[in-house]
Amino acid sequence: MRNITVSVSDKAYQDGRIWAAAHGTSISAIVQHCIQNLPNLKFTGAAVMQMVRMKREALLKDEAAVKMILSTPSDSQAPSESPEYHAFHSEK
Repeated sequence: MRNITVSVSDKAYQDGRIWAAAHGTSISAIVQHCIQNLPNLKFTGAAVMQMVRMKREALLKDEAAVKMILSTPSDSQAPSESPEYHAFHSEK
């Protein structure tokens, strides 16, 4: 991977950082996506928004998977209410 230097005004830099943070990405990720997709880009803004949507969808899928894992029936019961707890403690 190559590093590049890009010069922009202070205002453009600040606006870019604020926008990137608000959309859960970074200026580097935006520039990388734009350059990688340059041959296919008609509108840079539309391409960046597409990247943000794809990232958001991936995060939502990850969040749904975590919720599914955390909401298993055994996790929702207190330890003393679980069948495993009663089976173990009734044998003693």
